[in-house]
Amino acid sequence: MGRDTNVSSWHFCERAGWGVTALYKYSDHWWLEGEAAWEYLLGDAANSPIVEDKSQFTAGVNLLYRF
Repeated sequence: MGRDTNVSSWHFCERAGWGVTALYKYSDHWWLEGEAAWEYLLGDAANSPIVEDKSQFTAGVNLLYRF
């Protein structure tokens, strides 16, 4: 089986961005976490025909319980 020379093996950076996370300790066991992130797709990921917008934003809220 031969190696496909059209495929690059250097796919180490497909996106760049930043994010923030905040934690609130409600009690000894319960925590509330909020997070938000922005990413910008690069390289092959950005050039994919299914990508509509290279800039992406995500946000989430998590309820955590510690034993």
